[in-house]
Amino acid sequence: MDCNKINKDMLFYAEGNLPDERREEIEAHLSECPECRGFLKVVVDSLGFIEREKQIGSNPFLYTRILSLLQNRKRESSITARKLVPNIIAATLLFIGIIGGIRLGKLYSGYLPDGKAVLNEEIHYLYEIKQETIESFFLTINDRENE
Repeated sequence: MDCNKINKDMLFYAEGNLPDERREEIEAHLSECPECRGFLKVVVDSLGFIEREKQIGSNPFLYTRILSLLQNRKRESSITARKLVPNIIAATLLFIGIIGGIRLGKLYSGYLPDGKAVLNEEIHYLYEIKQETIESFFLTINDRENE
């Protein structure tokens, strides 16, 4: 008999799901063929491993672990609310500081509330920089030192 035909039915043979006539043919072939006996052993070992893995042992502490995780999540959510309040206060103070700084800057910027510029004496000195270029300043340093 052909080993390929036997190997196709080997799983059914190992599980005991073959008709008696086909089972007897496979048993006759297995008594003569060592390769098919080795294949049958692999199939039976695989099925045994699968059955052992199906048997999942119950964990007696599973319920208590789940319950403690749920309680920890409740605690973490209340801690999150406590951490959120100082952050909101800090953001509000930062916002007030920025707005105050902008208003204070506008107050001392030299512009009137209607948008017209006012030239203060300090601003006049700042415009003095435009009168002398930096190149001429550096060229005249040596002349000042020699005097």
